[in-house]
Amino acid sequence: IERPSISTVVADSRRLGVGYEYHTGQFGVQSMIYGRRIGARELGDMPMAIGGRVYANPVSGDGMLLHLGASAAYENRRDYNTLRLRDRPEARADNDVRLIDTGNISDVDDTFKAGLELALLYGPFCMQAEYLMVDISRDAGEEPTFAGYHVQASYLLTGETRGYRNGVFRGIKPKNNWGALEAAARWTSTDLTDSGFEGGKQENITLGLNYYATSNVRFMLNYIMVDVTDRDPAKIAGGEDDPNILLLRASFHF
Repeated sequence: IERPSISTVVADSRRLGVGYEYHTGQFGVQSMIYGRRIGARELGDMPMAIGGRVYANPVSGDGMLLHLGASAAYENRRDYNTLRLRDRPEARADNDVRLIDTGNISDVDDTFKAGLELALLYGPFCMQAEYLMVDISRDAGEEPTFAGYHVQASYLLTGETRGYRNGVFRGIKPKNNWGALEAAARWTSTDLTDSGFEGGKQENITLGLNYYATSNVRFMLNYIMVDVTDRDPAKIAGGEDDPNILLLRASFHF
């Protein structure tokens, strides 16, 4: 239902900028120059960043597709020199609960982020894995590096094949009038403890069941098992460091 924790922590989103993309049959490049996030209220010189992503699918055909990708982003924080990394347990049932949290990191000069992607699509089976890291350079003090990964797999019990175009996996179009059914599982690990910063390490196992009534109506059920270590439980918002969470969501997109 929610994105992997490490993606929420590391990946930049909702930024103002200018981008360029180029896609051919089995290869693509995406790039962007960007500044502050949309809705930012901080004053002063906004951060400036450049990011890029390349991907290729060297194997494509006979019901099989192999996806490889890599990404990187450099950002000069300028006057936005305080950074805080934290995340929810891949659930927003309680908006205030964040089980991993670095606290405010001051005097941040710049950040470098990088990621690796791997995915395999074979008929109704889909496997994806991603590694992401962020290296923080500071004018003074320790310079931590935080990282994490996720591995997930899904199987469409009703035999459909997930769509794929321009380096992105697409939705499901049921081939039966009554819809499509999918089983899924994911392992996520996010480590925010390094160089004196004890933000904690969060590991999640998520089991999912998805029902696609149509190509744009979906019902999702997730059961999430969370384990947080390397952090003082008294400092965890909400006080519980290993919750089990049951989520149900219905969505319509157009």
